[in-house]
Amino acid sequence: MPRRPRYPTAKPINLIKQLVCQTPNRRVNLGWISFQPDGSISFGLNDKTYISPKFKVIIGVWSAYNRVKVRYRVPSDPAALEAVHNPHFTYHPPAFFRLKEHNSSNDDALFFAVADLEFTLRQESKMPWLRATSAPITTLGSQKLRSGATRPHELVIDIPDERLSVNMELDFLHTGGPSFQDANSTWHIAWSGAILRTSMSFTYPRTAELSWFHFY
Repeated sequence: MPRRPRYPTAKPINLIKQLVCQTPNRRVNLGWISFQPDGSISFGLNDKTYISPKFKVIIGVWSAYNRVKVRYRVPSDPAALEAVHNPHFTYHPPAFFRLKEHNSSNDDALFFAVADLEFTLRQESKMPWLRATSAPITTLGSQKLRSGATRPHELVIDIPDERLSVNMELDFLHTGGPSFQDANSTWHIAWSGAILRTSMSFTYPRTAELSWFHFY
């Protein structure tokens, strides 16, 4: 009996979006969003964010009805007692949220919590997630590509002056259609049963800061 032909199987998609600032003189890479095959979504800043001290928060309780909304803020502070290098936040479906330092293990997560995203979005039209502010663009390095590398897919904001900072906002919306760009600096990206809305805007010079919302 002849063997069945082997067809190449499609590789899982790992989608990367770079958050980029275009100034009158150069391009600056602010951060990235990674959309992973298992439905996870990660966000990270290219700049370093410092937290003092290295707190560890675990929220293992979640309520379907009497939810509490909390906002955490961590500023960038080079004089901090303990530095957290290139932190990144990840949503792991169906209900896990984690903040980690680059190359740290899951057991060393700075923030770990549960929140049923799908259930929440059945009741709410929006679930706020992340807020980040860059340092003044003058203090950040220019975007660099490896030799021969192609430019990754970019979400770009134009700013008129490098003395400004950039705000980045990421929110989950109820799924309702394909990915699209809503305005010059707002993007809706459909992934794993929800839509991640990403917005960027420029603001007066600020200290770099990472903050996030959690509902439990």
